Amino acid sequence: MLRFALNSFQLVKAGNADAEYEDAVALDAERARFAVADGATESAFAGLWANLVTRGFVDAPPGQPAKDWLSERQTEWRQAVPWDSLPWYGRAKAATGSYCTFLGLGFALSPDEDEIPWRAMAVGDCCLFHVRGLELMRSFPMTQSSDFGNRPRLMGSVPGVCPRLPRGLKGLRGHCLPGDLFVLATDALGQWCLTALEAGEPPWPTLRDLQTQDQFAGWIGFLREQGHLRNDDVTLVVLEPQHELARPF
Repeated sequence: MLRFALNSFQLVKAGNADAEYEDAVALDAERARFAVADGATESAFAGLWANLVTRGFVDAPPGQPAKDWLSERQTEWRQAVPWDSLPWYGRAKAATGSYCTFLGLGFALSPDEDEIPWRAMAVGDCCLFHVRGLELMRSFPMTQSSDFGNRPRLMGSVPGVCPRLPRGLKGLRGHCLPGDLFVLATDALGQWCLTALEAGEPPWPTLRDLQTQDQFAGWIGFLREQGHLRNDDVTLVVLEPQHELARPF
């Protein structure tokens, strides 16, 4: 069984209540599947949709196409929206759908290989970093800090408005060794990581050393105060595969 050293942290935008957090994270170390999402604030019920999307990826049966689990979660979103209690303008906004960016990561082991295969999929600007020691092996889907903008690709909740499989869906496959570091981050923190790397200051030891929510909140607060990090909801997952996985993902 593949085991993981795993830490996950979430922090709402400064000035907002915890209930206004619109990122999402879903983790299943037993099934070796992990996901983060960032709800688009301007859309209705974005936090709900981000949570459904991350759970959809993590809970999907092995080999299920993305279009199938996405379609199932679109149905769940429609059923969860309290249509009857919304004012007319709320119903009109919800009818256009919720939107989020998304990143999912899963691991497997081929019996004839020592390395651990992994695969990822993403829509928009949530980030995945595969690190060995201090060396960045892969960055996905964003590869430099200037890649970030105000209009990332989004995954939508309404099939009639959004395609069942987003045009911006990207995939990546790779291999890792036990002890490699994987970082999943929503956009503000992902951009900070790439900015630090471009400045010759690899952020990986800092991320690896985070252990508690209070430590994470204090660190994010400092970065915001210094103007190094955009004031946005922040989600971080740091994990290390540590052993052998006996079944496919």
